[in-house]
Amino acid sequence: MRLLPDLQPQSSYFEGEPLDPGEANSFRAAVVEAGLKPVVIHANYLINVASPKDETYEKSVSALTDELRRAEILGADCLVLHPGNHLGSGVEAGGSRRIASAIDRAYEDSGALVPICLENMAGAGTEIGVSFSELRSIIDISERGPISQDLPGHLPCLRGGRIQCRN
Repeated sequence: MRLLPDLQPQSSYFEGEPLDPGEANSFRAAVVEAGLKPVVIHANYLINVASPKDETYEKSVSALTDELRRAEILGADCLVLHPGNHLGSGVEAGGSRRIASAIDRAYEDSGALVPICLENMAGAGTEIGVSFSELRSIIDISERGPISQDLPGHLPCLRGGRIQCRN
């Protein structure tokens, strides 16, 4: 495994400072020169697009939009996202719907094409994404299409705003 400089926002803030175009260009050039692929970026851990709390949800959608823009600028091959925590409101009662809506909005607002890979979760507390059926419910609700397993531990994968499916 190779680690690269962290050009993403600090995990204690929802959104980061704007990326310096020179730094972003240098990063992309260094990735090509070193032959590093794939470039996978993990979204900020504060993002909770399953939250039933309006303020948290809106901040999270905005932050996801920012993360997609940043990943696109850096030439990432994938942006990994925790589906979120429903905080007691339930998976079926809206958690999956909020996640799918947030993903759709973030793609629409960012114009980005970098894939989002939903991270399957361990099941602590009120996490969503513990089972394939939970992940599937997000995909079925999203207007972005079907599902794919691209990275170990990170599925499904939205490709360019379209969820791809591989059995």
